[in-house]
Amino acid sequence: MASTPSFIGTPDCGTPATLTAASINPDGTGSTLVFTAGVNGAYVDRIVAVPRGTNVATVLRVFKNNGGPIATPGNNFLVREVTCPLSSVSQTAAQAVILVPLQCTLQAGWQITVAIGTALAAGLDVSVENSGNF
Repeated sequence: MASTPSFIGTPDCGTPATLTAASINPDGTGSTLVFTAGVNGAYVDRIVAVPRGTNVATVLRVFKNNGGPIATPGNNFLVREVTCPLSSVSQTAAQAVILVPLQCTLQAGWQITVAIGTALAAGLDVSVENSGNF
């Protein structure tokens, strides 16, 4: 047990990404980086995904990566999957926001990567929220 509590010292919103291309590899290869933990580790509260317009339904996969190459399957660990419903651009109704709770700590250098299962015409903006480095 830690003798002192850990708190986020530096807020970090990661590297937001727009996903349009499908990555059907369930091993995380081909996924896109959205967050890297700093030298003292990090806390990631949640992933937020927002459609950019009209899209078909897809699955959003979230992986932890141990800091090694994303292209190496053994470095990636699937931690969440969530269905993203089809979306239609509208000037009178808001797009559905997809929240993926993670509430996890990461060791120094570990990463969060994301991928979608089907190609999207307009894309999906993906970012982390309420996250930061210790």
